[in-house]
Amino acid sequence: MSFEENNLEEQNEYTSLEMEMENKQKTIGLLGLQNIGNTCYMNSAIQSILNCVPLVKLIQSTKIPPTARALFAFNSLVNIACRKKKGNIHSSANPKPILLAVCSTNQTFANTAQHDAQEFLRALLDKFREESNFKNETNLINTNNNNNKNLINLNGILNVLFEGKLVSSIICTVCQKRSDRFDEFLDLSICMPDQDVIYNRREAEVFNVDSNQSYFKQFTSKISNVFFSEPFNIRLSECFETFFEDEYLVDENRYYCETCGGYTEGQKYLRISKLPEILCIHLKRFDINLFGSSKIYTPVSFPLEFDFEEYTKKKLYVENGSDNQNIKYEYELFALINHMGGCTGGHYIAFAKNKKSKKWYIFDDLVVKEVEEEVVKAREAYVLFYRRKINLTNEQIKLKQQIKNFIKTRELPIERLDGAILRTIPSFMFITKKIFTCYIPKIWYFKFKCMSNAGPINTQDYVCRHNALKSFLNESDFIQIPISCFHNAISLYGGIGPAIISLKCSKC
Repeated sequence: MSFEENNLEEQNEYTSLEMEMENKQKTIGLLGLQNIGNTCYMNSAIQSILNCVPLVKLIQSTKIPPTARALFAFNSLVNIACRKKKGNIHSSANPKPILLAVCSTNQTFANTAQHDAQEFLRALLDKFREESNFKNETNLINTNNNNNKNLINLNGILNVLFEGKLVSSIICTVCQKRSDRFDEFLDLSICMPDQDVIYNRREAEVFNVDSNQSYFKQFTSKISNVFFSEPFNIRLSECFETFFEDEYLVDENRYYCETCGGYTEGQKYLRISKLPEILCIHLKRFDINLFGSSKIYTPVSFPLEFDFEEYTKKKLYVENGSDNQNIKYEYELFALINHMGGCTGGHYIAFAKNKKSKKWYIFDDLVVKEVEEEVVKAREAYVLFYRRKINLTNEQIKLKQQIKNFIKTRELPIERLDGAILRTIPSFMFITKKIFTCYIPKIWYFKFKCMSNAGPINTQDYVCRHNALKSFLNESDFIQIPISCFHNAISLYGGIGPAIISLKCSKC
């Protein structure tokens, strides 16, 4: 049977299913994807990032030119998934334009063979970053309710969303000098630890008891958990413990210490230097070598919420007497890719938590249906997607609402329009609201609106000595907010530089 005939049969087979789904689906954001010839690997990857809220919001608010083929195609899928009509929710789409865009620079996927979902995901994210450098006049973001769109650094946002950093540190045991080497990553590829290693590690934990509790009670409990839990499974935390396990450089593995001027023993650490907003964890289940290939089927239990502080450089440096920042590293699972089958054949599906309904769904090509949380936790995960949890204080929630209201209504917060500040303003200036507003970079505003931590506001690089925008900068890269909100943001998030009070300087 030809490739085209096979596609036609598949489409005919799913026609009744599509109609049924269109009648039943009531949640915006659910979208089935057509399988165009062994493309379940691509569909599972696309479904995972279609449920990545910050990325979807960025794409929705950005005017993508058709020349950015992968971004433009992904934007079309986002629009279809979020489009709502009377009595109808679009339930399926053809992802072929995304495949063609990726294949334009990566011929690996230019055939109908089964490919790896994680490899396609990485190729797609690389393509997004490559295309995000399109010309400024078309790189636009929506900041108000009248659909006027203005500039933003799309490439910078994509890096903040997905790009993390690993730091490999070696500490000399003689002089305590530490040397660091940094490596960027879009996903963490974690080796599956050997079951015997995990078994021995758990066995050692049995005899490590808390003196404040009953020894017998702890011992019997640990014996039960370690040796009588069926089937044997590995915890995600154990995968990380193996991946970040410290290494001692001794004997022939000693390294050259510049401070000591010779080869010394050292301790090598691997930690996460920078965690991205979206953390993709790839469990390396496939082992391919000169002698063939094999798959590791061992179940890995993963939490729906995970604290990664233990594996960051903060934990390492605090133990060594430095870096004591109060940063949270709590993440929550929002999607995963599951592979069923072996190395020579199989099938990929995705599970994702819907933003609107807060429920989990299975995405199996065109089939989309709700599943229980326990079903998700029982799956054989291949790629896990965690998003940093957003825990805002009352002050941050209030600030976000004030800026949102101002952008929507252009009304200033009343609370700051009286008092000492008014006594310093001449009466004739009350005819304009400009004296109560300033401008901030839109890249900060997007992070503030959609991400867990916006970070400090940097206006120092953009403002001239008269507190206006430097003349060579593009005005549409900035957004107007109440000056009271600017000062509140500085106190909450920190910042460098004064408020930008005007987009044009009359003196420079």
